[in-house]
Amino acid sequence: MNKEKVKVFKSASAYSQVVNPNRKARIILYACLGMLVMLIIPLKHISYASEGGTSSFTPGAQGDFGLNYYPQGLYFRENIVYTSGKLDKYPAATFDTEAGPVAVNADLEAEVWFNLFQIVYSSNINILGGRYFANINIPIGIDANLKGEAYIPAVPEAGIIDKQDITTTGLGDIQVVPFGIVWDKGNLHFLCAQNLVLNTGRYNALKSNNMGRNYVSYDEVVGVTWLDETNGHEASFMAGYMINTKNQATGYKTGNEFHVDYTLAQFLSKQFGLGVVGYYYKQVTDDESPTLDSINTINKAMGLATPGGYKSKGAAVGPAVIFTPNIGGHDVNLIAKWLHEFSMDNRLEGEWVWLSAVVKF
Repeated sequence: MNKEKVKVFKSASAYSQVVNPNRKARIILYACLGMLVMLIIPLKHISYASEGGTSSFTPGAQGDFGLNYYPQGLYFRENIVYTSGKLDKYPAATFDTEAGPVAVNADLEAEVWFNLFQIVYSSNINILGGRYFANINIPIGIDANLKGEAYIPAVPEAGIIDKQDITTTGLGDIQVVPFGIVWDKGNLHFLCAQNLVLNTGRYNALKSNNMGRNYVSYDEVVGVTWLDETNGHEASFMAGYMINTKNQATGYKTGNEFHVDYTLAQFLSKQFGLGVVGYYYKQVTDDESPTLDSINTINKAMGLATPGGYKSKGAAVGPAVIFTPNIGGHDVNLIAKWLHEFSMDNRLEGEWVWLSAVVKF
């Protein structure tokens, strides 16, 4: 859809007067809208204006084995990540017709390959009885594909009014922990950190598929790991509360998010271990957007379901395996994990596969 056809409406009071009188008038209106839509087709480049059913929270990126256990040293971790997911009935945009504004939904399907390079420095600097650490995560999109089919819920007769199939690559949003502390108390290891998601990724407001999100997020993180090195047992949890700023290009502000990553593992030897990994995610405050407000107003006036604050939630679980050979005099952790997502609301639902190599100096 041309950019000038995608508009935001604070109120649809005049529109309500058109659609509410009676069922016969509504049927006539829908038929007219359908004719208008057919005249507009082909509609190009609908801007899936909000945040695409995702967020700055990246499932699986927080860790797996030894989730909060950082002995002193410099760590390098290389990750190759594949993820795919689907989301239906995404509130994408609004546009004008002669009969009034209408809301557009989209069914989305994403498939992404990316590289995530991580560096962690765990020091021997004592702060509050613990040790200072810092890290940086640098994502590079190898192949990020988004497919979308847009339609008007009020006019199902019009069918699909726009299709997109867009692939992009490039730098994503870099995450840094400028300040973190780990405490080691026997088999227990605690972590507290400030994680920042920076606005560094490739972004174009006119495109529905971007490597970056065009806003900064602040993720306050705490975690605990119980690691019995004698018997090889591990139970780890890391929780975060993510505060998102506004995307100035779209006027969209994703609500604040709570997330928990976990690992339950058994090491069968010093070189080999098996685990169960996963996450729980819940958005705790509403999304805020003029486009979202407009869609809510339009749908309410037409007696359709409204997206409300478009809060999202979901969870995932899956297996993980670690193998640690000695390569060039260094123990190298080779890790594979798969996260299967379920019970997702208002968020892409699919799979995450991670292949990782970690070396400590």
